[in-house]
Amino acid sequence: MNNKELQLVNHDQAILLKKVGFDWECCMRYEDDRLLKSFFSNHNILDDVASAPTVALALKWIRNKGITIALDGKYWCKYQKCFNHFEEMLRFDTYESAESALLDELLNILNSFI
Repeated sequence: MNNKELQLVNHDQAILLKKVGFDWECCMRYEDDRLLKSFFSNHNILDDVASAPTVALALKWIRNKGITIALDGKYWCKYQKCFNHFEEMLRFDTYESAESALLDELLNILNSFI
């Protein structure tokens, strides 16, 4: 990944995002396991396609659902699952790996409520 590019969600994350209701427009999508560039749209309305937003956009969508999350400059992440209960702080080698791991954990939590 180029330093000027934002990390896209992986295929598994895209599928879980679709399952938990991600409905924002983006210009990338997965068809099967192939990542394809497309026009800006909510690709999740199609059966065999999943929108592929950036990890940052997916996390913003989750924050807009009322879940408090945080990452800091030293690549620690935490999230608030329920009222005033913070999970253990985790350490990662890069900011991008912290973002992706945080997204994985949050998607698993959201998926458990479906």
